[in-house]
Amino acid sequence: MRLNDLLKNVDYTGDTKENPEITNLTISSKEVKPGSLFVALRGSKLDARNYIPQALAAGCSAILTTKDDFDWSEIARTPCPLIYATDIVLAKAQVGKNFYLKSADLDNYIGVTGTNGKTSICWIISQALSFLGAAASYLGTIGFCLHDREGNASLSEQTNTTTEDALSVYRFLGSALKQGARAAVMEVSSHALDQRRHGCIAWRGAVFTNLTRDHLDYHKTIEEYTAAKRKLFFSELAASGKENRFAVINVDDAYGEEILAELKSRYPMIRPIGYSMHEDKQYVALRSYQPTLFNTTISIMVNGEEINFVSHLVGSFNVSNMLAAAGVLSGLGYCNKDIALALARVRSAPGRLERIADKQIGVYVDYAHTPDGLAKAQESMREICQGRMITVFGCGGDRDKGKRPLMAQEVMRLSDIGVVTSDNPRTEEPQSIVDDILVGLKNKRSGFEYQVYVDRREAIEQAIKQARSGDIVLIAGKGHEDYQDVKGVKHHFSDQEICREILKAR
Repeated sequence: MRLNDLLKNVDYTGDTKENPEITNLTISSKEVKPGSLFVALRGSKLDARNYIPQALAAGCSAILTTKDDFDWSEIARTPCPLIYATDIVLAKAQVGKNFYLKSADLDNYIGVTGTNGKTSICWIISQALSFLGAAASYLGTIGFCLHDREGNASLSEQTNTTTEDALSVYRFLGSALKQGARAAVMEVSSHALDQRRHGCIAWRGAVFTNLTRDHLDYHKTIEEYTAAKRKLFFSELAASGKENRFAVINVDDAYGEEILAELKSRYPMIRPIGYSMHEDKQYVALRSYQPTLFNTTISIMVNGEEINFVSHLVGSFNVSNMLAAAGVLSGLGYCNKDIALALARVRSAPGRLERIADKQIGVYVDYAHTPDGLAKAQESMREICQGRMITVFGCGGDRDKGKRPLMAQEVMRLSDIGVVTSDNPRTEEPQSIVDDILVGLKNKRSGFEYQVYVDRREAIEQAIKQARSGDIVLIAGKGHEDYQDVKGVKHHFSDQEICREILKAR
């Protein structure tokens, strides 16, 4: 693509008379090659503009950057075009869209935000849409994949964060479009909203799951965290310009109620769709559900009509996730019969209450890594547990330390045995993280036991070994991850693989 075509709808200054051909976009000077557009941003930790000389030496064809607060004296005579964007964040998104999507686009974009449930809800919606003939891509914590008409997911690429940077997002979306996708269902993190990583996406629908303590290492206060989540609705969805927009909101959450009420008063062009675990005719609402170890029989109200289906998913929070998905499918115009048929076929996302087969005990792997997420996972397991509840958990290093004792308290409240261990210690000492967790277990309640195994494999092994028939072992924290991050190095580590090895030996 020629540079001038790439800069369509970008507000900039700079000389583009040479109009070179651009064959690659990158934000890393290490990835620059002839034909590259190097997008040089000033970030919170480093200023990529300092690496422009390296990009020039590697033969980049053009540079997109921002002019303010930088000494350009050594770079002013560069032989390739220097483009100064008025808004570099928006410009990066726009060039990504222009380059990877060209003049085409997907029919529908659905964004899901909230502290918990994003991955499962996106996975459910993506599968359901594919069952209904609208091939859908998923983009989020698990990675980037496309669901086929049978609901099978082909994982094309793993991601490093819940929501990637704008260039990567549009690269994934361009790939989905080429593979025949008609919709994209995306996890939308608070970091991404704060940093405007989605740029130019015209959302058709947005989902709010809930809001509890998380990411306060980044946002500092719960008010800042809340403000970031709100941007999906009041900045991005409100400005998308897409026809028949809708917002699906969990009204069982206090913040959700506020968002729904405000949307109704400020944006009549956005259809508000509340969902609730309590029967209410004005919402997508639960009438009843019956859980077992293997499935859940569900009855819900959608548009004032009752629909019934048996889901492969287990746990009360998955029932709530189903309600959110039903709200999205309704917002997209699908009839209740199709909604029920599609939801009856969906399978759980990897590492989201994923059951590891065993005839005597229930072993489940889940990504729960916040106090609220851990509470919901345990509550769901309690509903089907016939014996003791054994929960293996830890906390990630270099993250919000304040939630560590809170995680322990939720395990003490809901489990019979807690097994404290490592998660991803990153640059912290594992024992130091464990010590922070144990603060929450100082006033141990009667009947609760806890054990400490800093080595995660040993913790999982000891938890499974002591389990008796009817017990449930919940392995929380890492979910789909197949690595453990220690001192900046990712070592292969899969909770699922380890569970299967131990169960086989057992």
